[in-house]
Amino acid sequence: MSVQLLPVVQRDQGLDYVDRLMADSEVAGDALVFATMSPAPVSISTTTPEALAAVQRDVVFDQPGSSALVPGPTGALAPPQLLEEVQARGPGADCGWRVRDRPTALTDIGDSERDRLVQVGLLLDEPVVLHLRIGTVEQGVAVEPGLRTVWFRLPAGPGDLSAWVTPLPGSTASGDGQCVSDVRAGVPWLG
Repeated sequence: MSVQLLPVVQRDQGLDYVDRLMADSEVAGDALVFATMSPAPVSISTTTPEALAAVQRDVVFDQPGSSALVPGPTGALAPPQLLEEVQARGPGADCGWRVRDRPTALTDIGDSERDRLVQVGLLLDEPVVLHLRIGTVEQGVAVEPGLRTVWFRLPAGPGDLSAWVTPLPGSTASGDGQCVSDVRAGVPWLG
């Protein structure tokens, strides 16, 4: 009896996982949703994006956002807890790191064998595209003026982090001299 029941239970758990992840992602706004391996009841060897694609569901994963969310074992999205956490504040008391239109070295977030989440604190007086680079990987995201927080997913490896800003396309703003106040990085706990 348990041999016949097991595939049904696993299918139901997989469907519940997908339904919960889809529902949570619809209300996640512009949050970065961290792609993970699917839990065993859903799939033994696929990532969450691959599992969703197999059932014709689409969620955008790993795009920079104003917050970060990680899927739990039931598909519920929750803010991440960071392991191997590194924090750094910029050297300037009034600004941190002043970033312009060319890369500015921020900090070394260490070496990691796993992908990391990086939270960047900003003080902007105009809308810009914030660019972040670690190694050869570069990402950018549009950010509105004010006190802002942006999250990025960065790859495993050495962690010399640099940033720069450019004006939004079509903007007359200079995009120059914006402030990165602090950086927080770590490996998300997927328990």
